[in-house]
Amino acid sequence: MLSIGAHGARPTNSVTDFLLCVELTTCLVIWLRSRPKVVNKHALFNSYALNLLGGAAWTASGVYVHLFEPLPQEPTIAWQIFLNMSATTPFLFPLVVRDAFYRDTMSSSAARLQDISAAVCALLYALLAWGSFDLAGRKLPPIPVSPWHAIDGRSYAGAAFGVKFDLLSSMPSGRSDSQFVLSALFMASNALSSLLLLNVCYNRAKDLTTAQQRVARVLAVFVFAMLANCHLLAVLVAGGYGSPALPLDIFHVAQGLIIGICFTQLREVLLEDKAKDA
Repeated sequence: MLSIGAHGARPTNSVTDFLLCVELTTCLVIWLRSRPKVVNKHALFNSYALNLLGGAAWTASGVYVHLFEPLPQEPTIAWQIFLNMSATTPFLFPLVVRDAFYRDTMSSSAARLQDISAAVCALLYALLAWGSFDLAGRKLPPIPVSPWHAIDGRSYAGAAFGVKFDLLSSMPSGRSDSQFVLSALFMASNALSSLLLLNVCYNRAKDLTTAQQRVARVLAVFVFAMLANCHLLAVLVAGGYGSPALPLDIFHVAQGLIIGICFTQLREVLLEDKAKDA
């Protein structure tokens, strides 16, 4: 395990993760204080509160990892905490979208089945991450991320220090406890959430108010932006733009802006019934 004084520590990544943690914690406090104003969207209140709590815990653990375990080559307790807190968002956010726009037309049994399925998938991911399995069984071939760049499996953050592989910056990687597998999970979740929102915009728009349609469109754009932001991170890393820490700083800043916009839109959905009654 590397220490804060060892090669590879990324103080700027730690700072941007800390700022994200402050943002998510602030959003969580505001969200919880909205509880007395909630009329019908209790499921949305609960699912997004858990989403924000998991995100705050994830970014808090990231502050530690970037300083004290910047190039983990084997999983430690801190790395496992980082992975499992990270995974709360991709498993919960599609449920948040469901609770915002679909829950009113679903039976409670169908929603419960989806909740259980998400919990089982989260448990399965935790077991895979804990087991440190090689899901590919071999070195993965390079993956093109743009017409000019490909990720080839090297340790992008550790190459300057003679590190050939690490769990955070080696892309692609078949290790179940790698950041790459977690990133693939994030992108799949963002894609699913985007499709759910697009379905709201185009197939269920007639059932929504004008305000709801606007919120759904804004969320669709910015959830898709999360997906694009994940891909941009891979392009910046593969292209060698700036120091190894710079692409992750750019990712953190963009993610912070997207989170803030999505939070304001979801809070509008949460309180819309109260506004109708006022």
